[in-house]
Amino acid sequence: MRKFEFCCNLVDLPNFETFRQTIRDVRKKFQSLFGTALLERLPLYVDNCTAGGGYVPTCYSILESIVCIKLNIADFTKTEQITYQFAHEMTHFVYRCLIGIDKKNANEYEESICSAMSLCMLYGNCKNFDSWCNHVKGLSNNGYRKGYDVAKECNFDAVKLKEKIEDEIDDYRKIAAPPLSFIDL
Repeated sequence: MRKFEFCCNLVDLPNFETFRQTIRDVRKKFQSLFGTALLERLPLYVDNCTAGGGYVPTCYSILESIVCIKLNIADFTKTEQITYQFAHEMTHFVYRCLIGIDKKNANEYEESICSAMSLCMLYGNCKNFDSWCNHVKGLSNNGYRKGYDVAKECNFDAVKLKEKIEDEIDDYRKIAAPPLSFIDL
């Protein structure tokens, strides 16, 4: 069974190769940070939706067996936006790999970590880093907004942020793990 796949409906869209390569580059950085074994615990399907597709970008499970990351990219040449969105959703995917595919929805803490990882992935790799920092600091959701402070505490270093995730995962697992179902009892 494949562990990573793009939606086949995307391949004929303009600049799909740029989109695909940016996703692959970010994914390689995550593999380097967290290890391939962790990231292959769950199959990942990447899609994109720009209108009428519900809340996007998002990371969710399908039939409790596949994780789907659905981005909201209108222009596949905007590699910074692709990096920002995919890194954020990929961090949610990491939490699903660590806690379980059916973990509870992300809370403010998890959203701050995901926003921080987006900034860490952009740091040193984009022309408009200050604009992205201002974007995060100006978001209406408090959890997303706190991502700037978390990233700054880690000096925008993805390795330090990964260590923070590892240091805090046991405590977070207690509140993010799915409740026991009747079947589990």
